[in-house]
Amino acid sequence: MTIYIKQGLEETIMVEVNPSDTVTEVRKKLLEKGGKVEKSTKFIANGRVVKEHVPLRYQNIPSGSNWHPGWAVAN
Repeated sequence: MTIYIKQGLEETIMVEVNPSDTVTEVRKKLLEKGGKVEKSTKFIANGRVVKEHVPLRYQNIPSGSNWHPGWAVAN
């Protein structure tokens, strides 16, 4: 399946992922494509934070979804 990850204001990187992948695998694939992402970066897809260690299929992430980088806020 394909997801689109926003990088900055204008750049979008297309990444091929498997439904069994977790955010860790997505980060590796994004780095291979030349994307910039830190370990602490959280991703938001469909209005929800994508969980780090749960496969995408169990989070109802559809093919073609747009991911946006977000940052964790400490209280």
